[in-house]
Amino acid sequence: MKVRMKVSMSGTLDGVPYPQAGEVGDLPDVVAEKLLLSGQAAKAGAPLDEVEREERDVEARPLPTGNVETTEVETAPAKPSVGRPRKAAK
Repeated sequence: MKVRMKVSMSGTLDGVPYPQAGEVGDLPDVVAEKLLLSGQAAKAGAPLDEVEREERDVEARPLPTGNVETTEVETAPAKPSVGRPRKAAK
C-alpha cells in the first residue's frame, strides 16, 4: 500500500530504510495499516490538512543564526547514598 509518511522513522523494513517524513513509499499492507492507525502516515493520495501543512512549513524553515541566548540550568544537589557507609581505606 502506498503511504505518505508524516514522521521520520529509524530502522529498516526488510533491509530497506523507511521513507522520510513527507515522502511516499510502498509498504506491506500490515505495516501501512499500523502506521495509518497510529497517525504516523497518511494514504498517498490524501490531501494535506492545515495542521500538516503548518508542520511541514515549520520543519522547512532554516534555523536562526547569529547570537543565540543560552540559559543556565540549575542542578539539584547530590543525594546522600542509601545504606551503610563504606569502610575506610587502609
